[in-house]
Amino acid sequence: MRRAALIVGIAVLLVAGCGGGKRTPADFEKANSSLLAKVPLYPHAKLTTHASTGYTAGKANVVGYQTRYIYALPARASLATVEAFYLKNLQSWKQVASLSGPVLNYRKGNSFVSINLQQVRRLHMLEIVVDDSFYSHAKG
Repeated sequence: MRRAALIVGIAVLLVAGCGGGKRTPADFEKANSSLLAKVPLYPHAKLTTHASTGYTAGKANVVGYQTRYIYALPARASLATVEAFYLKNLQSWKQVASLSGPVLNYRKGNSFVSINLQQVRRLHMLEIVVDDSFYSHAKG
């Protein structure tokens, strides 16, 4: 009897500790921050701001969050050198799109990383968007 109560108690604690399987916005942001730590950062880039935005993927409720990080780049950074840096250093990721601007989109497992280089020339700014579970919600 005591053993059964102990097992039930442990199960309740495990479910409660996991939030019953639901991830909070803070959980998503923490996971995205961990993902960002695996993305190489252009040398001497400095984080200026970051924010997370929820998305529904066609569902009624928010299913995930993407986190956008904005970096100030050194004045000497050119579009060509920053783009070459990411093309070289993200070779272990699958490049799923290269959009005009340029924007480089990558996938590894369920994770998504977007390197937006549109403001490199004019403002010496770099935008990196990460989502640790994007492809678990995406179709296809």
